[in-house]
Amino acid sequence: MPTGLTGPGQWGLSSSQFIVRAAHFLVVIFSLITGLVLLAGMELASSTAVLAAPLAHKGSIVVSGEVEPLLSSFTVTPALTRSTGVGPALYWMNPEADNGVMGDGDDGGQELWSLLMVTQRLHRWNGAQYQANLWAGVGAGLLTVFPGDGPSVGHRAAWSPWA
Repeated sequence: MPTGLTGPGQWGLSSSQFIVRAAHFLVVIFSLITGLVLLAGMELASSTAVLAAPLAHKGSIVVSGEVEPLLSSFTVTPALTRSTGVGPALYWMNPEADNGVMGDGDDGGQELWSLLMVTQRLHRWNGAQYQANLWAGVGAGLLTVFPGDGPSVGHRAAWSPWA
């Protein structure tokens, strides 16, 4: 009789359920590692402004992540200039986790967004007692949908703007 791992069926999961859990696990692990790196880096940061902006300075790399029931994310944004960055992003969306609070009736399943994000500072305001920045970005890549009611997995092109 063979020993060791034999596949997702060993845990009572279909292949798509196994992929869903593995993808979510990776996003969570990357986000936790990001949090540890950020905590260690806070001791070295000389200004809170560095932590508050999506880009720090030319040549810097901003890594961020979060883990929540509805949305988990992991992003890496190398700054090409002081105001422009390009990097990968993973977003794990679980619309089923809202328990109907959002009222959207979304039963489309869980989603993994794998994007290449562009971040751009559009404008900076400098005053005697303040500084403000307007940031925007857009991502393009692949949206993978893991339906909650079946084993099939759907893929399609996706884009996501933000400001």
